[in-house]
Amino acid sequence: MKRTATAVMLTATILMGGGIITSTPVEASATTAVKQSTTYTTTDALNLRAGNSTKYKVLTTIPKGKQVQYISTHGSWYKVKYGKHTGYVSKSYIKVQKASDFKPPVTPNASSTKSYATTSNLNLRSTNSTKGKIVTVIPKGKVVSYISAHGSWYKVKYGTKTGYVAKSYLKAISTKPVSSPPPAPKPPANPKTPPTGGQVSLGSFYTIDSLNMRKGAGVEHSLITAIPKGEKVEHLATSGNWYQVQYKTHRGWVNYGYLSKTQLVDTEPNASIKWLEFEATKRTDTLLSQMKQTTLKDPFLMPVQGRLTSSYGIRSNPTGAGYEFHTGVDYANVMGTPILATADAMVDRVVSSATGYGKYIVLRHDMKGMTFYSLYGHLNKMNVVPGQIVKRGEKIGELGSTGRSTGPHLHFEIQNSSRQNVNPQTLLAF
Repeated sequence: MKRTATAVMLTATILMGGGIITSTPVEASATTAVKQSTTYTTTDALNLRAGNSTKYKVLTTIPKGKQVQYISTHGSWYKVKYGKHTGYVSKSYIKVQKASDFKPPVTPNASSTKSYATTSNLNLRSTNSTKGKIVTVIPKGKVVSYISAHGSWYKVKYGTKTGYVAKSYLKAISTKPVSSPPPAPKPPANPKTPPTGGQVSLGSFYTIDSLNMRKGAGVEHSLITAIPKGEKVEHLATSGNWYQVQYKTHRGWVNYGYLSKTQLVDTEPNASIKWLEFEATKRTDTLLSQMKQTTLKDPFLMPVQGRLTSSYGIRSNPTGAGYEFHTGVDYANVMGTPILATADAMVDRVVSSATGYGKYIVLRHDMKGMTFYSLYGHLNKMNVVPGQIVKRGEKIGELGSTGRSTGPHLHFEIQNSSRQNVNPQTLLAF
């Protein structure tokens, strides 16, 4: 009698504490499947731990579609080997599938493919790990040149920079020869739409409010100087929603949301802040219009239980004189109150800073063809790591008062795919 080989697929999504949730019931024949086959394939990102319990250290996160080799059974856990790592994964949620039905994931053949396009804004790092320093952020749709493979990372060249990127965010570009297209018409001498990224200079801008210049593209980088309102700066390069600019003798990075192509003249009090609110309203309305064209329903969960203390938009400066534009909403509660993921997501950034948002987490949400980001600021504790997969309602940290804060509260933001803030109160009510 011919024996039918079987392969087993882990149907797991990893939670903050290492628990797993799945919509697939446990198969009663799982133990039999282990005896027949030693190969498993993950159907989602999965934590590989040092021991057979969620209390043990996470050795690595196994990406979706990767194969692991079964070694032994330890209670409700399997000891497996993945690449050079050996550790434990929960066996509670597995789905047995016949080998004849199993199709391994197709990955690009790096040795034959020289060029890739990014499928999302992508960090170029100094090493093949999320611990490596961010060299630059490669915008979505940009082409990079492949150099070599290093596990789940590719070493690539982008412009003048060389570094490492996660290969799961790359799409192979066909290298088949194509017929030469007819010569493109020459662009007009003064194009109406300026270029928007990379190392191309976008010319001069003016600050519409006092603006911090930092050593890197993010609020976690140290401060170089504060540029006064109404000053002229020269654009040098773009990284996400940050511009590298030259201001007098200083060169550094600023958030482009506080720059304008025209110099604003305050004909009324707080004109520049009102302009920021006007632009934010337009962004929010545009995003809502796009969301209404999808089947999204109640996409965002309230991230914390607490009292609303500051809404989105113009407000009195809580740590100084005058007014400012508040890019999110604040909810106050006692120190240690659980902070929850507003929707299913991948952890994009985990940052500790003595200023600004203090300890904060950024999550990336991909829903119905749309991309959103959510930010959780002033935390006391952060329980996730970059690249980790989290579920809607999962605890990711605890409420605190770190950074620029006047008391225990959560600063919560929702951003569009360009990482520009939109009105979170409107989206929470969608």
